[in-house]
Amino acid sequence: MVFFDGKFYLFYTGYPIEFGVDGHSAFIVAEPGPVVHNGEIFLYFTTFGADAELGASLQVIGLFRSDDGTLRLSFFSPACCLY
Repeated sequence: MVFFDGKFYLFYTGYPIEFGVDGHSAFIVAEPGPVVHNGEIFLYFTTFGADAELGASLQVIGLFRSDDGTLRLSFFSPACCLY
């Protein structure tokens, strides 16, 4: 949970979650870790998925950023932080 722009924001793991980014399918998105820094929410998370082209499973740490706290509309595209 973080306090940002006068409001509390709570992030949690929800199951099952499926989404695709750049040809990768994520099966589980979990362990959210929000941080407020320089007027933005940085939301770190881990995801486990698969790369059909490689025929391999993947687990990465990713990052979403929001500069206004409107989570559904204004989060920037996710970025991979660590494979």
